Amino acid sequence: MAPSREEFPPNLYAQLPSEPVATSIQDGSTSKDMGAPPDAPLTRYLGYILLVDLTAVCFGYTLAFTGGTIGDITGDLGFCGDDWSMDDGAKPCFKEEMVAALAAGASVFGCIVAGPTTENFGRKPVILSSFFLFILGYVAVGLAPDLTVVLVGRATTGFAAGVAGVVTPMYVAEVSPAHLRGQLGSLFNLGISGGVLLVDLLNACGIGWRVLAWLVGTIVPFIGFVAMLRFPESPVFLAAAAASVVDEQEKCNAYKEKLVDAMQWLHGGSIPKQLEADLVVDKLLAQKADQLLGENETPGNGSRESKEETNGGVMTSDFEAQTSISRSSVVGSERASVMNPVNASMFGKRNWYATMIGVGVPVGFALGGVNSVNAYCATIMGLSGITWIPWAITSYGAVQWVVGMLASW
Repeated sequence: MAPSREEFPPNLYAQLPSEPVATSIQDGSTSKDMGAPPDAPLTRYLGYILLVDLTAVCFGYTLAFTGGTIGDITGDLGFCGDDWSMDDGAKPCFKEEMVAALAAGASVFGCIVAGPTTENFGRKPVILSSFFLFILGYVAVGLAPDLTVVLVGRATTGFAAGVAGVVTPMYVAEVSPAHLRGQLGSLFNLGISGGVLLVDLLNACGIGWRVLAWLVGTIVPFIGFVAMLRFPESPVFLAAAAASVVDEQEKCNAYKEKLVDAMQWLHGGSIPKQLEADLVVDKLLAQKADQLLGENETPGNGSRESKEETNGGVMTSDFEAQTSISRSSVVGSERASVMNPVNASMFGKRNWYATMIGVGVPVGFALGGVNSVNAYCATIMGLSGITWIPWAITSYGAVQWVVGMLASW
């Protein structure tokens, strides 16, 4: 039996829109609802988005770290034998392959973990965790006395890269105004190319692999970690969190307070806090109710437009009685899913095509072998007869960065 009307939050029940909600709070498809002015300049957001995207720089740095240093790492630690030398055109030994490939392998597990942790703990803590793991991993690599510690460090940085690759684009999309979201979102890929270029350039300048790891590899994530401490949580996450505990007044109000603080920090504005938070949270719940109600309507029940009667904006009991699933039952039974409403429908008939494109493009990109080129750049160029390997690698990284810059703008 559906919950009674009293279970439906009173302020939400009274403010349900008479027309379907045209824009989504959860997916951040409108800047107006999340407090951003429609004409906000790029310069307002560029500085702190670049600092958040230092995770992308660390990502690219990790992918390309072994591209120019793997021969030096192998020679210094001697885990491929005393007689092995890249100068002889030797192919990588298995242990060397493990050092190069482990980061990419560990990133898969980072991606898997990042999804549920961002939904349960928020975007900001997960981004901070990724910065912290980058620091730990590169300290381990830089101070490694043997192969085992190098592998642990590479696995840690790879895991952090996987986490960053999920949560950072999500956070940037959710804090960016709609008219700038494409430009600001593309900076993540530009950051990856920047990380590749950075490690290649420093290696070409003769900086040793240990210095690249424990000095440069830790400075960038440390700067990002400190900067991220000052940035707010994603307003989208806070709105969903408030909606998920709407029956617990104290918790809900705490999330609403954080929500509007975040919106004012990000976008400015002087809308009264309680009004702003109520509108955002109520619209999120109303849209979730509309979505689930529409999915469960049957021809016998009729549509919302034909059955709904209002009195001063309040739904009448006639509509509730004539629908197979009322808004009260939606919000009552599905409140926990407000935190993550996309998962249930991402393969539905409306979203499966976009899902396949979103998954297929990066999978195809990875299968193209670009990560292998980054990891074995020096080896590939050495076997092909190129003598000025460090600067050839740098040229490869520079081309990636320039193309990424053109694509971003």
